[in-house]
Amino acid sequence: MKAFHLNGRISRSSNTRPEDVLSAKQALHRLGFYALPEWGLTDFPDRALMDAITAYQNSRGLRVDGAIRPDGETEAAIRNELYSTAERLRRLGRNGDTVLAHITPAEADLLKARGGAGTVNPATGLPEFSQKEEKEGHYIWRTMGDGKVRSSHAEREGQVFSWDHPPQGGHPGEAPGCRCWPEAVKVEKDCEELRRKIEAAENNLKKAEQRFNEAAKQFNEAQEAILQKREECDRQVKEFLVEAGFGGIAGGITGGALGAAREIGGSVAMHAEDIYGSCIDNGNESDQYKKAKDELDSAVSWMMYYRKELEGYRSEYEQGKCQG
Repeated sequence: MKAFHLNGRISRSSNTRPEDVLSAKQALHRLGFYALPEWGLTDFPDRALMDAITAYQNSRGLRVDGAIRPDGETEAAIRNELYSTAERLRRLGRNGDTVLAHITPAEADLLKARGGAGTVNPATGLPEFSQKEEKEGHYIWRTMGDGKVRSSHAEREGQVFSWDHPPQGGHPGEAPGCRCWPEAVKVEKDCEELRRKIEAAENNLKKAEQRFNEAAKQFNEAQEAILQKREECDRQVKEFLVEAGFGGIAGGITGGALGAAREIGGSVAMHAEDIYGSCIDNGNESDQYKKAKDELDSAVSWMMYYRKELEGYRSEYEQGKCQG
Protein backbone atom coordinates (compact mmCIF):
# COMPACT_ATOMS: atom_id res chain seq x y z
CA MET A 1 0.00 0.00 0.00
CA LYS A 2 1.49 3.34 -1.05
CA ALA A 3 2.11 5.69 1.88
CA PHE A 4 0.07 8.87 2.07
CA HIS A 5 2.39 11.86 1.51
CA LEU A 6 1.75 15.34 0.13
CA ASN A 7 4.10 17.51 -1.89
CA GLY A 8 2.48 20.76 -0.81
CA ARG A 9 -0.01 22.20 1.67
CA ILE A 10 -3.75 21.76 1.26
CA SER A 11 -5.99 24.46 2.77
CA ARG A 12 -8.62 27.00 1.73
CA SER A 13 -5.96 29.64 1.06
CA SER A 14 -3.23 27.48 -0.50
CA ASN A 15 -2.28 26.90 -4.10
CA THR A 16 -2.82 23.16 -4.08
CA ARG A 17 -1.32 20.58 -6.40
CA PRO A 18 -3.82 18.43 -8.32
CA GLU A 19 -2.09 15.18 -7.36
CA ASP A 20 -2.19 16.17 -3.68
CA VAL A 21 -5.91 16.95 -3.86
CA LEU A 22 -6.68 13.55 -5.39
CA SER A 23 -4.50 11.79 -2.84
CA ALA A 24 -6.19 13.59 0.07
CA LYS A 25 -9.69 12.88 -1.25
CA GLN A 26 -8.92 9.20 -1.71
CA ALA A 27 -7.40 8.90 1.78
CA LEU A 28 -10.25 10.73 3.53
CA HIS A 29 -12.80 8.70 1.56
CA ARG A 30 -11.22 5.45 2.77
CA LEU A 31 -11.43 6.77 6.32
CA GLY A 32 -15.10 7.70 5.92
CA PHE A 33 -14.84 11.50 5.88
CA TYR A 34 -15.14 12.35 2.18
CA ALA A 35 -18.17 11.14 0.22
CA LEU A 36 -17.53 10.40 -3.43
CA PRO A 37 -19.64 12.68 -5.66
CA GLU A 38 -21.72 11.18 -8.46
CA TRP A 39 -19.32 12.55 -11.07
CA GLY A 40 -16.32 10.93 -9.42
CA LEU A 41 -13.11 12.34 -7.98
CA THR A 42 -11.67 15.58 -9.31
CA ASP A 43 -8.42 17.37 -8.57
CA PHE A 44 -10.28 20.54 -7.56
CA PRO A 45 -9.98 21.49 -3.84
CA ASP A 46 -13.73 21.75 -3.25
CA ARG A 47 -15.54 22.72 -0.08
CA ALA A 48 -16.36 19.08 0.69
CA LEU A 49 -12.63 18.32 0.94
CA MET A 50 -12.01 21.23 3.30
CA ASP A 51 -14.95 20.19 5.45
CA ALA A 52 -13.62 16.62 5.48
CA ILE A 53 -10.19 17.80 6.68
CA THR A 54 -11.77 19.79 9.52
CA ALA A 55 -14.07 16.91 10.47
CA TYR A 56 -11.15 14.49 10.53
CA GLN A 57 -9.06 16.78 12.73
CA ASN A 58 -11.98 17.25 15.12
CA SER A 59 -12.65 13.52 15.41
CA ARG A 60 -9.00 12.62 15.99
CA GLY A 61 -8.22 15.32 18.54
CA LEU A 62 -5.81 17.11 16.22
CA ARG A 63 -5.20 20.82 15.85
CA VAL A 64 -8.24 22.04 13.93
CA ASP A 65 -6.92 24.42 11.28
CA GLY A 66 -8.49 22.93 8.15
CA ALA A 67 -5.08 22.29 6.57
CA ILE A 68 -2.88 19.31 5.75
CA ARG A 69 0.83 20.10 5.62
CA PRO A 70 3.62 17.86 4.31
CA ASP A 71 5.09 16.05 7.33
CA GLY A 72 2.53 17.77 9.57
CA GLU A 73 0.52 16.07 12.31
CA THR A 74 -2.63 15.68 10.20
CA GLU A 75 -0.75 14.08 7.30
CA ALA A 76 1.04 11.75 9.74
CA ALA A 77 -2.23 10.81 11.46
CA ILE A 78 -3.89 9.96 8.12
CA ARG A 79 -0.87 7.97 6.96
CA ASN A 80 -0.64 6.00 10.21
CA GLU A 81 -4.37 5.32 10.29
CA LEU A 82 -4.44 4.08 6.70
CA TYR A 83 -1.54 1.78 7.44
CA SER A 84 -2.99 0.49 10.71
CA THR A 85 -6.37 -0.21 9.04
CA ALA A 86 -4.72 -2.19 6.26
CA GLU A 87 -2.46 -3.97 8.74
CA ARG A 88 -5.40 -5.02 10.94
CA LEU A 89 -7.22 -6.44 7.91
CA ARG A 90 -4.07 -8.25 6.80
CA ARG A 91 -3.59 -9.87 10.21
CA LEU A 92 -7.16 -11.12 10.23
CA GLY A 93 -6.47 -13.23 7.13
CA ARG A 94 -6.86 -17.01 7.53
CA ASN A 95 -5.06 -20.05 6.12
CA GLY A 96 -2.22 -18.01 4.65
CA ASP A 97 -4.40 -15.23 3.17
CA THR A 98 -2.33 -12.26 4.35
CA VAL A 99 -1.98 -10.17 1.16
CA LEU A 100 -4.44 -7.33 0.50
CA ALA A 101 -5.14 -6.60 -3.16
CA HIS A 102 -7.75 -5.07 -5.46
CA ILE A 103 -9.00 -7.66 -7.97
CA THR A 104 -11.79 -7.81 -10.53
CA PRO A 105 -14.72 -10.25 -10.37
CA ALA A 106 -13.16 -12.16 -13.26
CA GLU A 107 -9.91 -12.52 -11.35
CA ALA A 108 -11.83 -13.76 -8.30
CA ASP A 109 -13.55 -16.39 -10.43
CA LEU A 110 -10.17 -17.46 -11.79
CA LEU A 111 -8.71 -17.83 -8.29
CA LYS A 112 -11.68 -19.94 -7.25
CA ALA A 113 -11.46 -22.08 -10.39
CA ARG A 114 -7.77 -22.71 -9.69
CA GLY A 115 -8.58 -24.21 -6.29
CA GLY A 116 -9.10 -21.14 -4.10
CA ALA A 117 -11.67 -21.44 -1.33
CA GLY A 118 -13.83 -18.52 -2.46
CA THR A 119 -15.20 -18.22 1.08
CA VAL A 120 -15.83 -15.04 3.08
CA ASN A 121 -13.66 -14.17 6.04
CA PRO A 122 -16.03 -13.87 9.04
CA ALA A 123 -13.92 -11.17 10.70
CA THR A 124 -13.53 -8.82 7.72
CA GLY A 125 -16.37 -9.69 5.34
CA LEU A 126 -13.80 -9.91 2.51
CA PRO A 127 -13.53 -12.82 0.04
CA GLU A 128 -10.63 -15.18 0.63
CA PHE A 129 -8.97 -17.62 -1.74
CA SER A 130 -6.70 -19.78 0.38
CA GLN A 131 -6.10 -23.29 -0.87
CA LYS A 132 -8.98 -25.60 -0.13
CA GLU A 133 -8.41 -27.93 2.77
CA GLU A 134 -8.20 -31.64 2.09
CA LYS A 135 -11.57 -33.15 2.99
CA GLU A 136 -11.98 -36.49 4.68
CA GLY A 137 -14.87 -38.81 5.32
CA HIS A 138 -18.26 -38.74 3.60
CA TYR A 139 -20.95 -36.28 2.57
CA ILE A 140 -24.57 -36.28 1.37
CA TRP A 141 -25.16 -34.98 -2.17
CA ARG A 142 -27.71 -32.15 -2.17
CA THR A 143 -29.28 -30.33 -5.15
CA MET A 144 -31.32 -27.14 -5.56
CA GLY A 145 -34.37 -29.32 -6.30
CA ASP A 146 -35.58 -27.34 -9.32
CA GLY A 147 -35.90 -28.01 -13.02
CA LYS A 148 -32.41 -26.69 -13.76
CA VAL A 149 -30.67 -29.60 -12.00
CA ARG A 150 -29.07 -31.94 -14.53
CA SER A 151 -30.58 -35.45 -14.48
CA SER A 152 -27.35 -37.20 -13.44
CA HIS A 153 -27.09 -34.94 -10.40
CA ALA A 154 -30.79 -35.24 -9.53
CA GLU A 155 -30.28 -38.99 -9.22
CA ARG A 156 -27.59 -38.38 -6.59
CA GLU A 157 -29.85 -36.34 -4.29
CA GLY A 158 -29.61 -37.80 -0.78
CA GLN A 159 -26.90 -40.32 -1.65
CA VAL A 160 -23.73 -40.59 0.43
CA PHE A 161 -20.32 -40.27 -1.28
CA SER A 162 -16.74 -40.39 -0.09
CA TRP A 163 -14.37 -37.45 -0.53
CA ASP A 164 -11.68 -39.98 -1.42
CA HIS A 165 -13.73 -41.41 -4.33
CA PRO A 166 -15.54 -38.70 -6.31
CA PRO A 167 -18.43 -39.77 -8.56
CA GLN A 168 -18.22 -39.28 -12.31
CA GLY A 169 -17.94 -35.57 -13.05
CA GLY A 170 -16.55 -34.67 -9.65
CA HIS A 171 -17.89 -33.66 -6.26
CA PRO A 172 -20.83 -31.24 -5.83
CA GLY A 173 -20.12 -27.81 -7.27
CA GLU A 174 -17.04 -28.89 -9.22
CA ALA A 175 -18.67 -29.43 -12.63
CA PRO A 176 -19.18 -26.23 -14.69
CA GLY A 177 -22.48 -24.58 -13.73
CA CYS A 178 -23.21 -27.11 -10.97
CA ARG A 179 -25.18 -25.61 -8.05
CA CYS A 180 -25.17 -28.72 -5.89
CA TRP A 181 -23.44 -28.81 -2.54
CA PRO A 182 -22.17 -31.41 -0.05
CA GLU A 183 -23.98 -31.83 3.26
CA ALA A 184 -21.56 -33.01 5.91
CA VAL A 185 -22.20 -36.34 7.56
CA LYS A 186 -21.76 -35.72 11.26
CA VAL A 187 -20.21 -38.31 13.47
CA GLU A 188 -19.69 -38.11 17.22
CA LYS A 189 -16.04 -37.14 16.91
CA ASP A 190 -17.08 -34.17 14.77
CA CYS A 191 -19.53 -33.07 17.46
CA GLU A 192 -16.91 -33.45 20.17
CA GLU A 193 -14.49 -31.34 18.17
CA LEU A 194 -17.17 -28.69 17.69
CA ARG A 195 -17.84 -28.67 21.44
CA ARG A 196 -14.15 -27.99 22.06
CA LYS A 197 -14.13 -25.22 19.47
CA ILE A 198 -17.24 -23.62 20.98
CA GLU A 199 -15.70 -23.67 24.46
CA ALA A 200 -12.46 -22.13 23.18
CA ALA A 201 -14.38 -19.48 21.21
CA GLU A 202 -16.45 -18.62 24.30
CA ASN A 203 -13.27 -18.11 26.32
CA ASN A 204 -11.69 -16.02 23.58
CA LEU A 205 -14.82 -13.89 23.28
CA LYS A 206 -14.92 -13.33 27.04
CA LYS A 207 -11.31 -12.13 27.02
CA ALA A 208 -11.97 -9.95 23.96
CA GLU A 209 -14.98 -8.34 25.66
CA GLN A 210 -12.89 -7.63 28.77
CA ARG A 211 -10.23 -6.05 26.57
CA PHE A 212 -12.89 -3.98 24.82
CA ASN A 213 -14.36 -2.71 28.10
CA GLU A 214 -10.92 -1.64 29.31
CA ALA A 215 -10.08 -0.04 25.96
CA ALA A 216 -13.38 1.85 25.92
CA LYS A 217 -12.70 3.18 29.42
CA GLN A 218 -9.21 4.35 28.45
CA PHE A 219 -10.52 5.91 25.25
CA ASN A 220 -13.20 7.87 27.11
CA GLU A 221 -10.59 9.14 29.57
CA ALA A 222 -8.22 10.12 26.75
CA GLN A 223 -11.02 11.84 24.85
CA GLU A 224 -12.02 13.84 27.94
CA ALA A 225 -8.39 14.80 28.55
CA ILE A 226 -7.85 16.13 25.05
CA LEU A 227 -11.13 18.05 25.12
CA GLN A 228 -10.04 19.70 28.35
CA LYS A 229 -6.66 20.46 26.79
CA ARG A 230 -8.30 22.14 23.82
CA GLU A 231 -10.48 24.22 26.14
CA GLU A 232 -7.38 25.24 28.10
CA CYS A 233 -5.58 26.27 24.91
CA ASP A 234 -8.63 28.17 23.70
CA ARG A 235 -8.69 30.08 26.99
CA GLN A 236 -5.08 31.11 26.42
CA VAL A 237 -6.06 32.47 23.01
CA LYS A 238 -8.98 34.32 24.61
CA GLU A 239 -6.64 35.93 27.15
CA PHE A 240 -4.37 37.01 24.33
CA LEU A 241 -7.28 38.61 22.48
CA VAL A 242 -8.23 40.59 25.59
CA GLU A 243 -4.64 41.78 26.05
CA ALA A 244 -4.45 42.69 22.35
CA GLY A 245 -7.42 45.01 22.69
CA PHE A 246 -10.09 42.72 21.30
CA GLY A 247 -11.86 42.26 24.62
CA GLY A 248 -15.20 43.16 23.07
CA ILE A 249 -14.93 40.19 20.75
CA ALA A 250 -13.39 37.80 23.24
CA GLY A 251 -15.69 38.80 26.08
CA GLY A 252 -18.68 36.99 24.66
CA ILE A 253 -16.78 33.87 23.68
CA THR A 254 -17.48 30.72 25.69
CA GLY A 255 -15.47 28.61 23.28
CA GLY A 256 -13.90 28.96 19.85
CA ALA A 257 -11.58 31.86 20.62
CA LEU A 258 -9.18 30.56 17.97
CA GLY A 259 -11.94 30.79 15.39
CA ALA A 260 -12.60 34.40 16.42
CA ALA A 261 -8.90 35.20 16.04
CA ARG A 262 -8.93 33.77 12.53
CA GLU A 263 -11.83 36.02 11.64
CA ILE A 264 -9.76 39.02 12.77
CA GLY A 265 -6.90 37.83 10.55
CA GLY A 266 -3.45 39.32 10.10
CA SER A 267 -0.81 39.15 12.81
CA VAL A 268 -3.48 38.57 15.44
CA ALA A 269 -4.53 35.33 13.79
CA MET A 270 -0.91 34.22 13.32
CA HIS A 271 -0.06 34.91 16.96
CA ALA A 272 -3.21 33.11 18.12
CA GLU A 273 -2.27 30.10 15.99
CA ASP A 274 1.17 30.00 17.61
CA ILE A 275 -0.29 30.23 21.12
CA TYR A 276 -2.78 27.46 20.44
CA GLY A 277 -0.23 25.24 18.72
CA SER A 278 2.35 25.61 21.49
CA CYS A 279 -0.29 24.85 24.09
CA ILE A 280 -1.46 21.69 22.29
CA ASP A 281 2.11 20.50 21.81
CA ASN A 282 2.90 21.04 25.52
CA GLY A 283 1.51 17.73 26.70
CA ASN A 284 0.92 14.16 25.58
CA GLU A 285 -2.88 14.27 25.33
CA SER A 286 -2.89 13.85 21.54
CA ASP A 287 -0.52 10.87 21.68
CA GLN A 288 -2.55 9.22 24.42
CA TYR A 289 -5.74 9.76 22.44
CA LYS A 290 -4.27 8.17 19.31
CA LYS A 291 -2.98 5.16 21.27
CA ALA A 292 -6.31 4.74 23.02
CA LYS A 293 -8.22 4.91 19.74
CA ASP A 294 -5.93 2.37 18.06
CA GLU A 295 -6.37 0.01 21.00
CA LEU A 296 -10.15 0.47 20.93
CA ASP A 297 -10.31 -0.19 17.18
CA SER A 298 -8.20 -3.33 17.60
CA ALA A 299 -10.31 -4.52 20.53
CA VAL A 300 -13.51 -4.05 18.53
CA SER A 301 -12.08 -5.99 15.57
CA TRP A 302 -11.09 -8.98 17.68
CA MET A 303 -14.32 -8.97 19.66
CA MET A 304 -16.35 -9.04 16.42
CA TYR A 305 -14.10 -11.76 15.04
CA TYR A 306 -14.57 -14.09 18.02
CA ARG A 307 -18.29 -13.31 18.17
CA LYS A 308 -18.76 -14.35 14.53
CA GLU A 309 -16.52 -17.37 15.03
CA LEU A 310 -18.63 -18.52 17.98
CA GLU A 311 -21.87 -17.97 16.06
CA GLY A 312 -20.49 -20.05 13.20
CA TYR A 313 -19.50 -22.96 15.46
CA ARG A 314 -22.86 -22.90 17.26
CA SER A 315 -24.76 -22.85 13.97
CA GLU A 316 -22.68 -25.76 12.66
CA TYR A 317 -23.31 -27.63 15.92
CA GLU A 318 -27.09 -27.18 15.65
CA GLN A 319 -27.26 -28.00 11.96
CA GLY A 320 -25.26 -31.16 12.61
CA LYS A 321 -27.88 -32.19 15.18
CA CYS A 322 -25.20 -32.65 17.81
CA GLN A 323 -26.52 -33.34 21.30
CA GLY A 324 -25.52 -31.85 24.63
